[in-house]
Amino acid sequence: MSKSWRDLCVGDRISFLEIPQVFMHEDTLQLYQRLIEESAVVEVCEIDKYGRPAIIYPYINEEGKEGEHWLALEEYDVWELVNNKIL
Repeated sequence: MSKSWRDLCVGDRISFLEIPQVFMHEDTLQLYQRLIEESAVVEVCEIDKYGRPAIIYPYINEEGKEGEHWLALEEYDVWELVNNKIL
């Protein structure tokens, strides 16, 4: 049985599997596409004031400037927990 998004804790590592089938801003859609295409493993960095686990994903834009995207998980997100054990 997979872990519920509500059970995720700071430090848990996840990978997104599908783009949610909900309306979202174009920037958010592009973030999901990038996370999935890169098979990115991201770490839950905080639990927001609404109890949603959140990630920060760093990037470099076309001009070479660094930035980051912040994304809170919702019930419609499709993800998997990545083994947190250090080998």
